[in-house]
This record gives sequence, structure tokens and C-alpha cells, in this order.
Amino acid sequence: MTTSHDVLESRFHPTRLRPGYSVDEVDDFLDRCRATLDHYETGGTAAAVSLTKTSETGGLLTAAEVRTVTFPTTRWREGYAMEEVDDLLDQVDSALVRWETVAR
Repeated sequence: MTTSHDVLESRFHPTRLRPGYSVDEVDDFLDRCRATLDHYETGGTAAAVSLTKTSETGGLLTAAEVRTVTFPTTRWREGYAMEEVDDLLDQVDSALVRWETVAR
């Protein structure tokens, strides 16, 4: 199962002349993914996740939010390889589904 450490250590190939995901947007979202996984890994509950949401920070995430996230794309400036980001998000989604089931 994917852990917060896996997300922290993830790296993606850069894109320049082909479409990629915005680096800043992906990095910000992955910070939230990492924080959410860390919340569960340290004994947090699924109920507490909904209490952390604010309009300013976005708070912790649910698996549904990971499944539906979209990022701006880049073409002429550096971005992240879309397939690699999508693969990691699929792994995060699977991990969160498991955590949401056992940490109620």
C-alpha cells in the first residue's frame, strides 16, 4: 500500500515540448495527499478528515477527491509527465479507499 513516505519521495520525468501537468499544482496536491496518508498512518480517523476541510487550505483529502482532481496542463514550460502522476494518484486512491474503510 502506498504510504506518505512514498508520496514524499515520488519523482516525475519533466516535460517540455509535450503536454504535462503544472508542477506547482501537482506539488501542492501531493502535499495534501501526503498529509492525508500521514493522518491515517498515525492513527487518525476518517471522520476527522471531513473536519479538517477549509476553503483556504483544502484540508485533508478523500479518495473521491483524488479520483476527480484535474490539473492545468503545460506545453512550452516544464511540467510533470502526466502518465506518471496519474499512476501515483491511482496508488494514492487505492490506499485512501483502504484507510477510509478501516479507519471509520
